[in-house]
Order: sequence, then C-alpha cells, then structure tokens
Amino acid sequence: MKTGALIIAFAIAALGTAPAAACIPEPPPHWPSILRADGPTLFIGRVTTVETLPEPRRTTTLEITESRAVIERLEAIQGQPKPTYALTAAESVRRLGDYAGMVCVDFQRVKVGDLVLGMEAPNGALRLFEPHQVPPEFTSRIEAYR
Repeated sequence: MKTGALIIAFAIAALGTAPAAACIPEPPPHWPSILRADGPTLFIGRVTTVETLPEPRRTTTLEITESRAVIERLEAIQGQPKPTYALTAAESVRRLGDYAGMVCVDFQRVKVGDLVLGMEAPNGALRLFEPHQVPPEFTSRIEAYR
C-alpha cells in the first residue's frame, strides 16, 4: 500500500513539473451525458477517402504533413448528422531547426473502408471514437455495415 501511494505521489509531482504544452489525450467519453435527448449529433459512418494534402502546414518549429479523411454517414443515431464529414489530421511531423521540444499533434488514425462512430460537437468539430470506446449497444449496428 505504501509503495502504491509513493508511486502515485511521485507521478503527481512529476505532472506538476511537466511543461504546459504537454500532450493530454481526450478523456474517455462519458456516455450518459452524450446519449440524451438533447445530446450531440451521433452517427455511424464509413471512411470513403483519405488524401494527403499537397502543402504541409508549418509553424516556427514544425512542418506537419496532413491528410483529409472523408466520412460518409451510414446511419444517424442521434440528432441530424450531415451526409459527409471531413477530418483533417497529421500524417507526419518534422521538427524544424534545432527544435527538440515535445510534439503534440492529432494523427490521422483512419483508413479507407473503416467504420466509425462519430460525434459532431456543438461547435461543429468532429470526434471519432476509438473502437474500444464504442458502447456495446452500437457495436452490432456498426458490424452490420461490414
């Protein structure tokens, strides 16, 4: 018990000294707050294309090659999803100059043919859930499109 408490205390202390730009993953979905009458738009979709964008995006420290995935709505679960969505994310990242700091970007994790559970946030942003985050009641509905 003391060892566990010591490890937790060390981890908390280490987090306190981490740089402000540390990579923090999105929290797991809280399905009770998502699956409600006035909840966000949810849909099942299929990735129809993934294309690398012709020009990389550059910051003062990074060059980011991005791709755009197009997702076609197959089934509306909640709300009024659009017929298609586009999701732009990093394909690769190259440090510029002597930059050696942390690199935090969203990488493209889908490929053509993937079936996804998507959520449109109120601000229009698209979130695709990882397969392990999909609630069991939607797994069979997604599998029906294979």
